[in-house]
This record gives sequence, structure tokens and C-alpha cells, in this order.
Amino acid sequence: MEIIGDNTLITSLRGTYKTVQCRGEQRKHWLELQFVDENNSPASRWFFSAPHRPEPGWNAKRSTTTPAAAAAAASAPVTCTKLNFSSFLLAAMAMLSLSGCASRPDYTLNPPAGTEWLTVAVKLPPDTEVLPLDVLYRSETCRRKVYDQSTESHVSKERGLNPMQMELSPADGNGFRQIRIALDGGTKCGWALSGVRVGIRLAKTSALAKGKDTTPANYVFDFDDEGYSSAFGHGKPNPVRGDLIFKTEFFPMEYIYRSISDIDIDLFAGNTKEGKWNRYYRISGTKKIRVEPTLYSKKVVRLESPKSRNDSPGMTVLYPDGSTEKIRGIAPDYTKLLLMK
Repeated sequence: MEIIGDNTLITSLRGTYKTVQCRGEQRKHWLELQFVDENNSPASRWFFSAPHRPEPGWNAKRSTTTPAAAAAAASAPVTCTKLNFSSFLLAAMAMLSLSGCASRPDYTLNPPAGTEWLTVAVKLPPDTEVLPLDVLYRSETCRRKVYDQSTESHVSKERGLNPMQMELSPADGNGFRQIRIALDGGTKCGWALSGVRVGIRLAKTSALAKGKDTTPANYVFDFDDEGYSSAFGHGKPNPVRGDLIFKTEFFPMEYIYRSISDIDIDLFAGNTKEGKWNRYYRISGTKKIRVEPTLYSKKVVRLESPKSRNDSPGMTVLYPDGSTEKIRGIAPDYTKLLLMK
């Protein structure tokens, strides 16, 4: 039995049993399970025993016996009854969830004294809020097993993941909220910073967002060749070096879905699928990241879906100056918007 999943150490169940003579047949009498690691070494102090019972089947129970106590139980008088393996398996699975992974990686961070630090500072425009930073560490030492259909065993190993969220400090006298992030997270796993995401959205309390769904505008930074490529990153990251300052110009953008009477509102600063406006970066030698966006809150651009199936396909864009156009997709002309700020 094994578990395959994110940050999961494979744990097996090692069983022992005694056979006894019952009605002229050799039958299994007493079964004990102990959790062991990949090297077949005990990984937990929990034991699981399943003695025969006089009643049909048997009731499994959790035990914290020692091997000596288990051996004593094995020598007790027996009754010839059928071993209910299905019940045993269910109980064993329950025990597996109770025990957890006794040898799981240490997900806490303990940066060594000489580690380098990344400082992220955000200065918000009115009517916006910053989400807790998504921070991802990876480990070459504490690797994880994942499903891989390309291998014969369907299992392969890759670097362990340690995702977490970090809150920025309250705003200082200059309006900046900051946090310091260790590039080397330390511990026996040797956690190395792999990715950081900074998400900004319209504040829930703002008049613009009232009664509407909001989606954050993201700045995504990879510190290695994996980072957030399978999560927040879109397309190929832009390679950058040194300290970074971002002064993005955002426009509120409403999506009006006529068919379901729903309105979403986002912060728009160009089609992020295009390299020119993409906010996904592969960084090198960076010690400081400063994000100082501007929001033109009175320059709302609206996208409306067709009112009926008889209407022509595509979204209708209503720009702040009153002009309209029909587009494919959901990205209006950002260059045109910048002329209206």
C-alpha cells in the first residue's frame, strides 16, 4: 500500500501473523501492522493488531503496543474464526490517516545566517488591496513521488514543493507595505525560493467592486526554471536582472455577461498573453521588487457579451470616451486606453 501525492513520503504497511491449527487446517491467527519507510525501517510508533474474535469476523482496534507486547498477545489462546480482510483493510486505511507521515519533510523555514533576502514592497493606489503573497519553495533533497504515465511504474520523482502565503507589513509613512523573503529557506530539506506571486485587485469595499466578482492582477516571478510555470505564469517568462520597479497603469474593466446577468470587474493593463504586457518574469540577481501601480478609477472600460444567439459573436467594448468596437476574446485595445487616461 502506498500514497502518491504532493509532498507525501511513501509509507508502507509491514504485516506479521501467526498460523495455528484449526480443525485440521493451518489458519492465520494474529496480524500486526507497522508503518515503515522506503527502506523498510519503522516510520511510526503506532502498531495495528487484529486478533481473532469468537464472533463472526472481528473488530479491529488501534493499539500502541510494543513489539514485546504484540508477541505476548500472539501467544494467547485462539478461537477459530474467519479473518475479515475487508474490515481489516478499512481499519488499516484509517490508521494510515491517523498516523500521518511520521517522516514527512519539515515544511517550516529556518534560513541560515548567510542567506540572501528578497524585499518586496507594494504601494497601493486608492480602491485597491494586495493579497497575501504566494511564495513557493522547492527542495532537491525532500523529493516527492508523482504519477508519470511515461514510466513503466507510472511513478517518478521530482523536487518537493513547499507553498505558503506571506502577509506584507502595514503601510509605512510612505505608503509602502513590505516583506523580506529568504532565498534559502534552510532546514534539512534545503528549501530554495522558486516563485513569488504578487496579486492586486479592486478592494471589496470599493464602490467599483460592490456586488461584483473581482479577479486579481498578478505579477509572477520565477527564481528557477520551474517556478510558477504551471500555476500563475502565462506563456514564457520575460528574463530580467537586478532590482525591479513596476509602475503599471491599470484601468477598471467590467465583463457584462448578458446570458447569465453577471458582472465581473478586473484590473486591466494589456493582454497578458502578449509579451509586451505580460507580467511574468524569470529573474536573476534581484534583491528588491517594488510595485507602484496607478489606477484610473474613473476610466472604466466595459465588455458586453451578445444579448442573444442572433447577435454577432464576440464581445462589444465600450471605451471611456464613448467609442465602441467588436472584438474576439476579452482584451480591448490597451494602447487606445492609454490615450484616454
